[in-house]
Amino acid sequence: MAGFIAKVYSDPHHPMGLNKEVDFQEIAIATDDKIQALCETWMGTIHEKTDMNDPQNAFRTGLLRLAYSYSRLIALSYGIQYAFGKVEGKDEGPFLERVCVLC
Repeated sequence: MAGFIAKVYSDPHHPMGLNKEVDFQEIAIATDDKIQALCETWMGTIHEKTDMNDPQNAFRTGLLRLAYSYSRLIALSYGIQYAFGKVEGKDEGPFLERVCVLC
């Protein structure tokens, strides 16, 4: 998420640093893909190498899955908020499909 935020807020001339010249949709989708791949990798490793019958482990794994999903939601919400609010004619399909199927 730090890389995503750094790309979005990379304009030194804007009071808040928001870079309105970047393609928010592209950055949001690329970040979502990275987070989703990382989630799949770690969830596979955790399920393979730990005892998922242990209640504490299951709870912590659930929290980790929630953290990945929340990170994806943040990235996609930036894309929706800025891309569709500023640019006419953008296709909402890629964002809506991703939001419906979070990690």
